[in-house]
Amino acid sequence: MSGPAAAPLRHSLHELLAGAPELGASLDLLLHQAERSFPGASRARWLAACRDLTRAGLGSACLIAYLRQAPGCAALLGTE
Repeated sequence: MSGPAAAPLRHSLHELLAGAPELGASLDLLLHQAERSFPGASRARWLAACRDLTRAGLGSACLIAYLRQAPGCAALLGTE
């Protein structure tokens, strides 16, 4: 997914990363990994998990760890 189709995901990730400005430069990489690792409905579940982590108040380190590691876990174990 790229171009206009990626805009909603890009916007959602940008909002989630507002508390972690150090990841702003990594947005394109995170988008690419999410698109590749979480096809279809699994992408919506992944994004919901990101939002849940943000709302849990665990801090940006927890969200950053999930954003960085979840695509690799999904590649090895599946998206469920």
